[in-house]
Amino acid sequence: MLKQVQHDSPKISAVFEPNSGNRQEESIPGYDNAFTSATKVIIPRLTQIKRDENKPAPLDGQTLTDVIAKTHDNTKHIDDDDELIDYITENTTEGDVVVFLGSHGFRGMIEELVDKIKTE
Repeated sequence: MLKQVQHDSPKISAVFEPNSGNRQEESIPGYDNAFTSATKVIIPRLTQIKRDENKPAPLDGQTLTDVIAKTHDNTKHIDDDDELIDYITENTTEGDVVVFLGSHGFRGMIEELVDKIKTE
């Protein structure tokens, strides 16, 4: 259940799962200060993508978290979808904003979060 707490401005939680092109090593400089408007950044379990064996391996979730954390202190990797939904529910209050940023469907997490908020 979302807590009803008054605060000056809403907290913004950004759940970020980049597309395959933005999981490449050459994308790392683009993440510097990319989430300055977010209060916290959460990297979920990343959806499997096809890999070109002739290129370096794409960034995994923890590596991406470490890259973003260099310029955004409040960044965490939550590899379990249920744990992520619980974390957002427990750490979000009325008036806060949760944004899901990515080119994938987030494995139904958006709908699950909305349903959980409605029933609590």
